[in-house]
Amino acid sequence: MFFLCINKLVRLQFEMYRRKTKPDNILHFADYCQEYAYVMRMLGNCRCEVYCFDGIKRLAHIRGKMKNTVWVNALDYVLVGLREFQDEKCDIIHKYSDEEVRSLKCYNELPQMADTLQKTEEECNFDFDDI
Repeated sequence: MFFLCINKLVRLQFEMYRRKTKPDNILHFADYCQEYAYVMRMLGNCRCEVYCFDGIKRLAHIRGKMKNTVWVNALDYVLVGLREFQDEKCDIIHKYSDEEVRSLKCYNELPQMADTLQKTEEECNFDFDDI
């Protein structure tokens, strides 16, 4: 009897988790006071340095709803909300997947500068023949 109650509880928790992380198929476009950006590096404490496509580097803050559900990494494309009272800071609203980035490029929403910021790994400068 006790095992059945725990099994139902685990199943209910899984269903709640699945409902919460269900992906939406809506493509988010930039509105007023929003800008597309590229994450340059993570700074810690839910902050990162982003390069907005209006040509300004800003300090971005990951909003609370996204903290534990969406993992923002360096080299990701995001949608940021600009602050009216602080031009050098912004808030990350949405993280784009690779498929969504391709769709935005097809709609010409991302500028041509986005093509030069491709995800490339740094080359290894070690020569193992010397060892």
